[in-house]
Amino acid sequence: MEKKNPLKDEAILQHPILLLLVLIMGFVIMDPFQMSPVGGHEFRPVKHSVAPYKQVMENWPRDNQSRLGLGKLEFADQVFGPESLEFDPSGRGPYTGLADGRVVRWMGKDAGWETFALVTTNWCINTLKIIKTNYSSSLVQNVCQINYTGSYKSFEIHGVNCRLMKYWLEGPKTGLVERVADLPGFPDNVRINEKGQFWVAIDCCRTAAQEVLSHNPWIKSIYFRLPIRMSLLARLMGMKMYTVISLFDEKGEILEVLDDRKGVVMKLVSEVREVKGKLWIGTVAHNHIATLPYP
Repeated sequence: MEKKNPLKDEAILQHPILLLLVLIMGFVIMDPFQMSPVGGHEFRPVKHSVAPYKQVMENWPRDNQSRLGLGKLEFADQVFGPESLEFDPSGRGPYTGLADGRVVRWMGKDAGWETFALVTTNWCINTLKIIKTNYSSSLVQNVCQINYTGSYKSFEIHGVNCRLMKYWLEGPKTGLVERVADLPGFPDNVRINEKGQFWVAIDCCRTAAQEVLSHNPWIKSIYFRLPIRMSLLARLMGMKMYTVISLFDEKGEILEVLDDRKGVVMKLVSEVREVKGKLWIGTVAHNHIATLPYP
């Protein structure tokens, strides 16, 4: 019969700091009181294939004038989470999807906003039939854009890898996914203008420290299970929540970069819609729509 070694069994007790670290690590991993930003949710981070931070940021154009800071906030406290924006062929609008699930339409100063549609199993189809232009078909709440290029169609999409991608729907490249551009932050919606160019809304959060989390899912899992508010975790990683919007051509060439580095006017934008010499800019986190004359 094997004899127990009391010294071996009590080794961890002889190192109280080590014991404390083990207990803290166990508490963080289990998160029994759901105090972390991901508490109560299934969180299984994976490794992301992100272009090297230095390579992207050194080659990314800067808006030294922070022109988005010259924008105007409209409809303050009238709309909450206006993620996407659209105008119908008659010029009425904007239409926008709100955080409460409604699609509303601006009817002018006298009438204000009216409910245009509610979330149902077929609301997207009904909205698509009405809000349609001669160069694109888009939903009020969307994350992509269909581009009709001659006899082919390409689908512009985005992802957590900080990239603008293209998925071919027709033609000899049907089914292929191509990288259009690497971005300095996480992109949201993609919208086309009348010239066939693409506006991309980007929440510029990438930092050198963040690359560690992207390439090491186990560290990310522990980090976001810390019982600390998300805003503080972001600060610890050096995240800068200022906004960048960029205009690309079909080949992925950068045509324009506008930003608001100090977050004076625009933060956490979700979409850019260019209509008749003005940029209409949505957000999922605030209670207004931003506008900016352009060009």
